[in-house]
Amino acid sequence: MKPYVIGVDLGGTNTVFGIVDAAGNIVQEGSIKTSQYNSAAEFVNAGVECINKITKPIGGIDNIQGIGIGAPNANYYSGTIEFAPNIKWAHNGIVPLAEMFIRELVPMQQQWAKSSTA
Repeated sequence: MKPYVIGVDLGGTNTVFGIVDAAGNIVQEGSIKTSQYNSAAEFVNAGVECINKITKPIGGIDNIQGIGIGAPNANYYSGTIEFAPNIKWAHNGIVPLAEMFIRELVPMQQQWAKSSTA
């Protein structure tokens, strides 16, 4: 089993990322300004950069078991944010946030695996 998980607290102003170990200790953290991004794609790219930065000290994304995201108007079943009034890139529709993060992080995990065996 992989030793860490990532928690994400997505708010209208800031988004905070934390890496937690099996004992519940926060071992790394980082944040970005949610409100500075005009699109979900820009936000996800910045979030992936932050995740990449905070996972380096623990050996990379390959040591992460999973990611949980708390967000306004989040739909647990579909992994989307739906019509969130306080997020400018999510207030007019449905954003497939979980899918967007997975699409960016899975190739990163494959790159980590390749670089650690080289």
